[in-house]
Amino acid sequence: MEKKICTICQKNKPLSDYGISRGRTTPTGRKAACRKCTNERATELRNARVIIGLCRHCTRPKSKNTILCDTCKTNQKATRTRLKVEVFNAYGGCVCQCCGETTLEFLSIDHINGDGAKHRKSLSKTNNYGQAIYGWLKRNKYPKGFRVLCMNCNFALGKFGYCPHKLKNTEYSRPSLDGGYNPAESVLVTENQGSVFIDGDKVF
Repeated sequence: MEKKICTICQKNKPLSDYGISRGRTTPTGRKAACRKCTNERATELRNARVIIGLCRHCTRPKSKNTILCDTCKTNQKATRTRLKVEVFNAYGGCVCQCCGETTLEFLSIDHINGDGAKHRKSLSKTNNYGQAIYGWLKRNKYPKGFRVLCMNCNFALGKFGYCPHKLKNTEYSRPSLDGGYNPAESVLVTENQGSVFIDGDKVF
């Protein structure tokens, strides 16, 4: 395994620990500093900018009550929106697969097997779970087990195990990954004169 010494930490590391050099030509084709040191130095620089009143991403003055300037805020929002739309399109388009809602701000990604909270928290150390899942889905070539739902339908499924849009006086359960039906996870949802019953018990 070929290795090289990092110019910052002076440790001998595998070439896979270094980013690809896209500027000047190097003997190994890799950057002089390892990824870990490069990322740590970049973070220190960004934090230093904020301390002196500059945007974390550039050298413009930062906006009030934020760490970014107006230009970077706008660019960041546009980038996130593009990623979100790209992910939705990979899973059938910008439309809720339960109720048909098409307003982008209302849409989200649903974990069909119901482990969304656990998965999102494993991807991000911050509270920005939504953005982390969109990036993960793209990097992993849009795996099966996900779909587009609006916030209402997604919340109802997670909270009650069913969506009110699907009340048909019949059994309802989350679809399995292969589109099948699992009776062990189903509940009998009925509606009578405006009231809703689950397995015979009135819930509202």
